[in-house]
Amino acid sequence: MGILRLLFALSVLISHSYPIFGNNLLGRDAAVRGFFVISGFYMSLILNEKYVNKNGSFKLFITNRFLRIYPIYWFTLILSLISFYFFIPSALNLYSLSLDGISNLLRDITVLFRFDYLTINPNFNEAMLISQAWTLVLEILFYLVAPFIVKRSTKFISLLILISVFIRFIVFVILRLNGDPTTDRFFPAEIVFFLLGAISYKIYKNFKQKNIPTKNLLAVLISTITITIFYNAFSFTLQYHWLDFKSWGYLGLLTISIPFIFKLTNKLKIDQMIGDLSYPVYLIHVLVITMLVNVVHYKTSQNLFVLSIIIITLIISEVMVITLEKPIDILRQRRLKK
Repeated sequence: MGILRLLFALSVLISHSYPIFGNNLLGRDAAVRGFFVISGFYMSLILNEKYVNKNGSFKLFITNRFLRIYPIYWFTLILSLISFYFFIPSALNLYSLSLDGISNLLRDITVLFRFDYLTINPNFNEAMLISQAWTLVLEILFYLVAPFIVKRSTKFISLLILISVFIRFIVFVILRLNGDPTTDRFFPAEIVFFLLGAISYKIYKNFKQKNIPTKNLLAVLISTITITIFYNAFSFTLQYHWLDFKSWGYLGLLTISIPFIFKLTNKLKIDQMIGDLSYPVYLIHVLVITMLVNVVHYKTSQNLFVLSIIIITLIISEVMVITLEKPIDILRQRRLKK
């Protein structure tokens, strides 16, 4: 599923810059929630098939997930601090010598030292230097509760989905609150997307031993990629308050498609190599955009500008994968084997 993960990351990148050749792929919101669905699938997979028996400790799972999330994030944070200090010092006003400044610093270092994911107050927004890293809060919160959820029955997970959807209904329809940076970060309303990934794993579990023709699996992959790339080219729009049928339809399609795509690609090294780039691309791209816009003053055509951002981001991301992610992943796998 590496190609899908990279497409999601590039969708967020393009949403923070400009459409490329008139296409902005999936768009930020659908891409982020697509990440959540895939994360829910992977956490269900590893908790049910890797972290079992002697490896089934909560501590081992959480610490391994932290090793997956934090080193790349901290590297990006340090790189951002250095870059802004020399080129855009005003960006570091976030860390003033005050109680708020110390709080901002702790929030950026720990990611979890924040409370806006538990509130729907429209005036409460705790900013981060790496602005898109707010999604990591929801990721980590899901890691903390996943061991107690994803091993349960399909009925139990479905019930939690209904509860989360009901909470969304109350927030968006009854209370009439909608959008980032408040309700889009409210974890009880966002966990539904991770849980869709858990349902996706249940589907995969039911047929993973069955023989499915490769051409059928390939057709699912190509169809999903095509819809992802041309998502915003489809003129179909139907929305009722918070319920965007186009977005939810895509996430429903993703939920059903993931088991078939994973069955096809889970042993392909090239797919894993592509997927490994998605997390660094997601974290580093805003810094690349900021540097090109504010420091280099890059002037060219819009398409060439976005292509430059993508190429530079991919190069930096590959360096991060080789120097950080791969060695740490070896450590994580050793801990798991022990």
